[in-house]
Amino acid sequence: MEKLYKFKNGLKLAYSKVEKNRPLAVYFGVDVGSFDEKKKEYGISHFIEHLLFKGSNKRDAQQITREFEDIGSDINASTSVTSTSFHAVGLDENIEKTIELLSDMVLNPKFDESEIEKEKQVIFEEIDMHKESPDACLSEAFNELFYKGTGVEHRVIGTKKCLSKLSRDDIVAYYNKHYISKNIIISIATNHSFKEVKQLVEKYTISLLENRKNVLRHKKYKEIEPQQFLRAINKDFTQARVMIAFPLKKLEVEEKLITGMMAFALGGGFSSRLFTKIREENGLVYTIDCSITNGIVGGSLHVYFGCNPTNCKKTVEMVKAELEEFVKNGITEEELKRTKALYKSSYLSMREKSKSIARDNLSVASKKEKLGDYRIKIIENAEVDKINELARKYIDFDKVCAIAVGKGVDDGMFECLKSNKKD
Repeated sequence: MEKLYKFKNGLKLAYSKVEKNRPLAVYFGVDVGSFDEKKKEYGISHFIEHLLFKGSNKRDAQQITREFEDIGSDINASTSVTSTSFHAVGLDENIEKTIELLSDMVLNPKFDESEIEKEKQVIFEEIDMHKESPDACLSEAFNELFYKGTGVEHRVIGTKKCLSKLSRDDIVAYYNKHYISKNIIISIATNHSFKEVKQLVEKYTISLLENRKNVLRHKKYKEIEPQQFLRAINKDFTQARVMIAFPLKKLEVEEKLITGMMAFALGGGFSSRLFTKIREENGLVYTIDCSITNGIVGGSLHVYFGCNPTNCKKTVEMVKAELEEFVKNGITEEELKRTKALYKSSYLSMREKSKSIARDNLSVASKKEKLGDYRIKIIENAEVDKINELARKYIDFDKVCAIAVGKGVDDGMFECLKSNKKD
């Protein structure tokens, strides 16, 4: 990121210059997500994300879509636990129109009653679709248990019960409370100068934010303290999905990166230990990986796989054996060298894309993290001893949590994980 600028009203602009003839990427990031919702509001952050596509005070839904497509822009949005973002990727020559359109859509919504009711039905369909998805069912069940009591346990998508009761007044009040200048970062990757970009942002956004109470609210975060659970949930899915997880307290950038590298060595690539042993040598799975999540309340180092329910018990046993071997004997110099190369290559490849640059800058600006060359140095300087220390610290079977969803699964498949539990 070449520049991070803060306007007088608190709005932030993150800017990176990219080479000529590269795509333009514009992100609007808002510091609001499912964590901010009260029980009666579950799903409202995600619902508002949908509604902002349904018309502004200047354009209806069809005009918004058509005008973005007329200038060659691909537009999308997403909502997470902590944030909501909207982005457009298109032709750099259309930067002014892109900023104007996104500003109008995100900051000047109409919230038409008829569109609200129609979009509720769309979300209900999305909720039903999640019920048919093994991965969504696994993730939702895991989060309810693992993040219990932290404000992260409920689904970003919400529930039909909560959404059906939301009125237009509820939606407008929530929007006005959170879509304020101090909560918004605009991130842009373009060949245009910073001066020009700043002028365009000022021209099309500042006035739309003027009449809102610009009051930031202090957020209280309770870090995870998951109680051990080993849970099998019967669902009519032919293939079972399984998650084996170890708690992580909230990690700083360096330890988060190195723990991620450790997970990658275990199950992040085709030559990783879990992929080689369980898929290549034994043919028990198609997909298996190891990765980490680590957010505002902490997270997990977890192994995920899908397999035939009859093979679940054997696969869990083999995963445990590989993890214990890793803790006992550690990563090899050869594995670390390969992990460094793949991790570094992946990051540098991401930085070749305007969209990734703008998205990464949004993250840096919101979290005040040092990334870029700082991240590369952490990767290059990672040492065997540090990774082995973290493996011993975090891969602790006295704290292991596991969950499975699928046809015919039962708690007995996790029997081997109980054996290390201390009395």
